[in-house]
Parts: sequence; structure tokens; C-alpha cells
Amino acid sequence: MNRGIGMNWTVGIDLGAQGARMSTKGRALVLRQSSACALAGEQILALGDEARRMEGRAPRKVEVLYPMASGSVGSERALRAWLRHMAQHSGTRSVRMLIARPPQMSLSQMRHLSALALESGASACGLVRSDLAAALGAGLTLEDKKGALVVQVGAGSVSVTLMAA
Repeated sequence: MNRGIGMNWTVGIDLGAQGARMSTKGRALVLRQSSACALAGEQILALGDEARRMEGRAPRKVEVLYPMASGSVGSERALRAWLRHMAQHSGTRSVRMLIARPPQMSLSQMRHLSALALESGASACGLVRSDLAAALGAGLTLEDKKGALVVQVGAGSVSVTLMAA
């Protein structure tokens, strides 16, 4: 499940309550859009900004769902659709996903998220706390001798983390 930040990851994923982002090895951000997923039963009609535009306008049989809500899995169907989409569009056959997860996510939900990533086509899956990923992305290192307060404000949750060596 969680093999750590140091492994050779090919795809970095952040699926939030409102936004989806994906980075691939050697390239910066390759996907940044709404995390909405439009479904008719099990059929995926649209992902991202296109699905978000369908919200409130689509026929009753079409559901617009979001993969995450309030720091936990919101819709398993939307999460599975997004992970499959990201695995297929990663540009590599052996997809090793590093997924940012909310700090408050339970161990059972972390196991479930990792299992969904593997079912969706990932050859390996690691999970990193989203606040730690944000701190590293902002240029902080784990070896810094000074403390840092990391505040992460998302659409579905807010987390405040004090980091110190």
C-alpha cells in the first residue's frame, strides 16, 4: 500500500472535493480541472469541467458526483472513474501512483483508496498526507531546523499542520 515518498513514482495525484490535479514524472502539472464526474448508472459520460457544467442541467438519470467530500471518500464510483482515467492518460504502461490524501482519513479508507488505485490500473500505489505534499511543493524540506505552519484550505476541509524537525 504505502511505500513512501522516496519510491520512484510516475504519477502524482491530488483529488479534492472540487479539484483534480495530476503531475507526471519529468513534467509539471498535466491535468488541472474540476473533480466532477457525470455518470448514468455505471457509464461515465464526462469528467472534469465538462461534468461540472452538466450539474443541475442534465436529465434526472445523470448524476454528477465528486470523489472526495469533507476529507474522506465522497463517491466511490467517481473516485474509481478518476483513478482509471488518470492511469490511462499517464503516458506510461507501468503506472506508479502517489496520491495525496487528507490528514484525517482513516486507516480503512486509506486501504480502500489504495485498493481502488490498484484496481484502476496502477502497478503500485503510495499515499502521502496532503499537508505534507503541500509543504514539500512549497519548497520546505523535512530536514529544515525551523518550524513551519502549513495551512491547507480546500473546498471540503481545512487542515492546519505544524511541522518541525
